[in-house]
Amino acid sequence: MFNVLSRKMMEGLREPLINRNFENDGYDRAELNPISVERESLVTEAKFKLNACLIGAVLGFIICVLYYDMQLCSKQMIIWFLLFAIFSVFHCVFLASYIYSTNITSLVYTVSNYPLDLVTIGLFIYGMIIYSNLTEACSLEYPFPYYMMLIVLIIQLSTFLKYIACVILLILCTPLIAYILIREYMNRPQPEQSWEEFENDVFEELEHKTLVSEIQQNYESCCICLIEFEKEDKIVILPCNDSHHFHKNCIREWLRRQRNCPLCKQTVEI
Repeated sequence: MFNVLSRKMMEGLREPLINRNFENDGYDRAELNPISVERESLVTEAKFKLNACLIGAVLGFIICVLYYDMQLCSKQMIIWFLLFAIFSVFHCVFLASYIYSTNITSLVYTVSNYPLDLVTIGLFIYGMIIYSNLTEACSLEYPFPYYMMLIVLIIQLSTFLKYIACVILLILCTPLIAYILIREYMNRPQPEQSWEEFENDVFEELEHKTLVSEIQQNYESCCICLIEFEKEDKIVILPCNDSHHFHKNCIREWLRRQRNCPLCKQTVEI
């Protein structure tokens, strides 16, 4: 008797634990499946677009039927509503295929939105051309299609507002990017001249002197070789400072290795 009661109590405790584990496992698997979550999000978006396309298609065909013989408005307006309704029907078929069928993947749905957006942009541009040529008499005689076309154009504008923002951002950033690239190009390190080019272009253009007795007292010694200047010594004076003078052979060897002044470290250039 005691064993039977113990067994029933254990089974009663085990059953809710097993069910709870199954529920937790199912929750974890759904949470760890990003593909299902992504598709569910895209399906929600597609359902919203499907409802909007259905409303647009119905309104487009109603306007085409009721106002096909408008006299005060352009016939192009009816043609635009007809094209808009046909495109809305095609868009509805595509959205319904994605929502109620698994043959269209999320990637195909996302990529297919770009050509559909291009068609929407084309309809918007065509509609703006037509709407800008409509007369005031058209708005007074046929206010429903006139203002309905304006509302549809505004909605179409909002659908590709992200593309307009990207274009504006690109236009604003292009001068800044160009300035940075030009500055980097102008400040790039210049390739160092060969010694032959430097000697012909710079070294030979420096001030050269031959010491004579009357000016020798103004020159003490060469800081490169540390030997005092003597009469008839050939010296070179660098353009950075008149007091920076050296033996010609000394400064030639120095500049062959590095193109700066031994005293102030300025670049030697003309």
